[in-house]
Amino acid sequence: MHLGLRDLRRAHAALAARAGGLSPERLRQYVAVLGELERAAAAGDLPADPRAPLTTALLDTFLEHAEAGRYRAATTPAGPTSASTNRVRIGCLNRLSEQAGHPYDLQHRTPAPPLKPGTSTREATALRAYLRSQNRRPLLDDGHARILAAIGICLDTGGRSGELAAIRLADFTPGLRAVRLRPNPQRLAGPGTGPGEPIGLSAPTRDALARYLPVRERLVAALRAWYARQPDQGVDPHHDFLFVSLLPNHTGRPSVEGGTPRRPEGVPLQPQGLRRALDRAALRINAGRPRARPLPTMEQLRRIIDGPPGTG
Repeated sequence: MHLGLRDLRRAHAALAARAGGLSPERLRQYVAVLGELERAAAAGDLPADPRAPLTTALLDTFLEHAEAGRYRAATTPAGPTSASTNRVRIGCLNRLSEQAGHPYDLQHRTPAPPLKPGTSTREATALRAYLRSQNRRPLLDDGHARILAAIGICLDTGGRSGELAAIRLADFTPGLRAVRLRPNPQRLAGPGTGPGEPIGLSAPTRDALARYLPVRERLVAALRAWYARQPDQGVDPHHDFLFVSLLPNHTGRPSVEGGTPRRPEGVPLQPQGLRRALDRAALRINAGRPRARPLPTMEQLRRIIDGPPGTG
């Protein structure tokens, strides 16, 4: 039995309706792939009837044209799609077909990117020393406190931005001695995103967290005060996510009093938002201290952690 586009749409709706739902990033990916399928049908490359089966031959043609950029959205640049997009496309089709009960088991047509070179042992040791020295100095601002805590957790746990964004206060053991991560929450849909085993945190990381947590509490207190005045905005003023926004960010829902208020500081950061916020903080702090050791961006931290031990 072959699945049709209607079956894949229903599978997507079922995944999105699960407890916990889909992460914003995974939701965007599924929507993008379904959009490509719909544009392929509109172009005559796939059956116009959404109930018609998508055979292996049709999927092969679809993937060839999709990788060439034939089904790009009108707002995106022309040309072939990237290797990472090609692999995400296959992953989404496999997951949707699995949910629909008839797995495609498509093989990746684009090889996985090679591991990025790292300097894990030497650079991580130097960064821990840097973290200790920073913990002894006055904080420059709230962003400085947040990024130091993130650097420490990233070095100790190897967590990616999605895993850091998912950390809650309840995930820490007493005394901040360890933290439980939710494995790759941005890549998982529905159940299975509970915290794993505790991962020990170093003394510099615990010190950085001890400085950041009062900052976080002040920011979340501002969110609670705002929510008391804007109870129709659909935010949780009592959340316990670790990493939160420092400034008012995106707009909320239309208010019963008119207008659309901007959500205040203290809102939990999504993976992409955390990555961008930490990168901005690193660039800003580094620009103001040109002679000091530069703070790493999230991408630089990932290269350090992903690199084989002892390299560099």
